[in-house]
Amino acid sequence: MSAAKHTPGPWALHPRFTAEVWAARRRIANCKGLGEERTDAANARLIAAAPDLLDVLIQCRAVLSTVLGETSADDEPKHSVLTRRIQAADAVIAKAREVQP
Repeated sequence: MSAAKHTPGPWALHPRFTAEVWAARRRIANCKGLGEERTDAANARLIAAAPDLLDVLIQCRAVLSTVLGETSADDEPKHSVLTRRIQAADAVIAKAREVQP
């Protein structure tokens, strides 16, 4: 998969405007007015965490792939679960990067 084209992290909430997400001294998201103030702030926190979440998912996917390689194909239930989780991770990573898995 290709590298992400989004603004590199870290992303953070603006210190005064908690519904705004900033990175590299630029506003990258404004959640104000999308719902109640608490909901706007919660949406902004989730968006601010997105680069970190993507990085962790990529690392978890690598670990799952390693475990799958060490799992006997005879252990079908475990093999199947690992394969499905890797496919799910690949789909989410591709969605974040706007590429086909």
